[in-house]
Amino acid sequence: MVIDAHVHFWRPALGHDILIVRREPRLRRDYQPADLQPAMEAAGIARAVVVQSAPALAESEYQLALAADLPWIAGVVGWVDLAAADAGAQLDRLQRAGKLVGVRAMLNRIEDPEWIAVDAVHAGLAELARRGLSLDLIARPLHLEACRRALARVPDLRVVVDHGGGPPIAARGREPWAMLIAALARDTGAYCKFSGLFEEAADGDGTDALLPYAAHLATCFGSDRLVFASNWPVCEIAGGYARWHAAASDLAIRLGLDQDALFADNARRLYQTGDGARITPGPRASTAR
Repeated sequence: MVIDAHVHFWRPALGHDILIVRREPRLRRDYQPADLQPAMEAAGIARAVVVQSAPALAESEYQLALAADLPWIAGVVGWVDLAAADAGAQLDRLQRAGKLVGVRAMLNRIEDPEWIAVDAVHAGLAELARRGLSLDLIARPLHLEACRRALARVPDLRVVVDHGGGPPIAARGREPWAMLIAALARDTGAYCKFSGLFEEAADGDGTDALLPYAAHLATCFGSDRLVFASNWPVCEIAGGYARWHAAASDLAIRLGLDQDALFADNARRLYQTGDGARITPGPRASTAR
């Protein structure tokens, strides 16, 4: 059963502060579960994990409400202020809604690249570990060293770095990303999402341009710690859902990755999801832009 470990839903009229929607006019429309279903069905993907898009409890509650009655949504990764004294109370609020499997720290929206390593945040990370929740990190290369140090302090916390940690594909660069992501993989038990690579590439780049970066991730994390994800609907600005799913499958074959692990087992371990839910097709929203 294939799992897409990273999708988003949003409705701009609700006013949630979603950075990619502000920056990218092509994404300024509603993206709802019924819009995603056809792409998942066509790719043979049975379940999805929904990830928050704005640093606000209300936005996370919106995602949880959408997910509540959809058995094919395996879980929701929400947001709380991990540095706040009341982080536990915020987690209580989200967990009461059900389906919360983790929290995401949006390091790309925090001015201090060392934020994840401060003591106040450590207390929040320890609380996640105590509750059995996971941590997603949206991190660029400038955050990876602080992430490595912070995660070494909470070895029981399940963690995943989103979108390969931002490899410089368009620039055909390598360092410091390659060194930093390797150190994080070596010194922590973090997973890494096999996602977002076309979004980091230049217009016109094909799968071959992604191969050196995917190969480095495979070397660093191996088959047991890479997690397939689409980053829908953001992937729509880089060729779409089907294009990335086909490229990920091709890369997995070329790199000799265990496809059961990449496309299902690792997501289940990361998010502690069950196996029973399937997509149940329902009314589909218009996809008119």
